[in-house]
Amino acid sequence: MSLSTLRPHTGNTSAGALLVLGSATCFGLSVVAAKAVFATGTTVQGMLVGRFAVAALVLWAVVAARRPAWPDQRTLLTCVGLGAVGYAAQSSLYFGAVASMSAGTAALLLYTYPALVTLAGFLTRRESPTRRTLTALACSALGMVLLLGLGGVDTGSPTGAALALGAALTCSAYTIAASTVPRSADIFVVTAVLTTAALASLAALAGATGSPLGLGASPLAWGWIAAFSLVGTVLALVLHQSGLQRLGPSRTAILSCVEPVVAAVSVALVFGDRLTLGQALGGAAVLGSVVSLQCRRTRRAVAHLPTRRHTERDAPHPYAA
Repeated sequence: MSLSTLRPHTGNTSAGALLVLGSATCFGLSVVAAKAVFATGTTVQGMLVGRFAVAALVLWAVVAARRPAWPDQRTLLTCVGLGAVGYAAQSSLYFGAVASMSAGTAALLLYTYPALVTLAGFLTRRESPTRRTLTALACSALGMVLLLGLGGVDTGSPTGAALALGAALTCSAYTIAASTVPRSADIFVVTAVLTTAALASLAALAGATGSPLGLGASPLAWGWIAAFSLVGTVLALVLHQSGLQRLGPSRTAILSCVEPVVAAVSVALVFGDRLTLGQALGGAAVLGSVVSLQCRRTRRAVAHLPTRRHTERDAPHPYAA
């Protein structure tokens, strides 16, 4: 597979942006479910195993009903690696950080990953730095600092900080690797394999270490785990992978910074946490990065609308740069 085939599809980027924003919204809302699960006494590993078990069952049911064509062996192995190594590790590292330090600090460190993804794209020359991308990245970074509040950062947990930064690095590698999955691969097969691999990896780790899963949780806990799985895993992953294939890793990472905005608002509404003025300004800055990244591209696309009808010969290759 050549490097050019790994570049994002240039068509229908507005739809890709909407897909990524929808995914970020689902991931943000899942924070409410996760907090509710932890309140029942369920362990982090127990929640993650239950989350991926329910998600895998739902996705394989969809695959069985649709009977899509199977991807090639290379794509399947990529999906197994993404789930067993990338997604499982990122989830474990991030929630381990949340257990060791404040959730706000952990999220601030995790969301250094858009800068890492964008920098990796520049260094590998898969994407060119533009004023729009750099401006959007700066806005999202400023928004994250304001949203999470540097004044409340707890520097007394080096272990938690190391786990959160490890989650950021893992999330960066996952986003870049997931962008190589061909658009021809059925999205439900891809996510079903990914969640199954994550489930197997986490269950094997728990068995090897003798860690209690706490799966004898109450019906209330399982209800929240099911909600987390359906909204924050099945729907979020399908939307994220679909948008990633259209936009590429850098734009996807920047647009995903909407997630902590949704998380902060939803937690404030459900659990009564108050948003400070700085957090409100941070949310506005993150939303501003989305607007600056999307609007100029839309205007440019309108300005270059063809004046004649395209024939099939004129159509670009699906993976053209």
